[in-house]
Amino acid sequence: MPAKITKRVVDALAPGTIIADNEIKGFVARRLPSGVISYGYRYRAKSGKQRWLPLGLHGAVTPDEARGLAKRAAGDVAHGRDPQSERANARAAAINTVNKVLDDFLARNVGARKAPAPSLVV
Repeated sequence: MPAKITKRVVDALAPGTIIADNEIKGFVARRLPSGVISYGYRYRAKSGKQRWLPLGLHGAVTPDEARGLAKRAAGDVAHGRDPQSERANARAAAINTVNKVLDDFLARNVGARKAPAPSLVV
């Protein structure tokens, strides 16, 4: 059922229900069976595949903040971009940098050993 997503409407959601916003197509709030409320943006990528872009959890993000994020995502989709794919690619790139791999290796293998204290030669 489309309605404007507000704090009052979101707080009244029953577990397992989804409400679509009547202002921004694809902007939804859903209460999971666990009781957690999440905001998201549903859209179709250029490939025709339906995608879900998580926008945040209720409490950490207000309905108005989530609406702003959904507007930004809608603009990206309108310009032919795929925000979910871009987010996943950025996350993968951050995880697989050479510096990150080296830092992880050093933390696992060298961090346990104490480096000798530098000696001062006078």
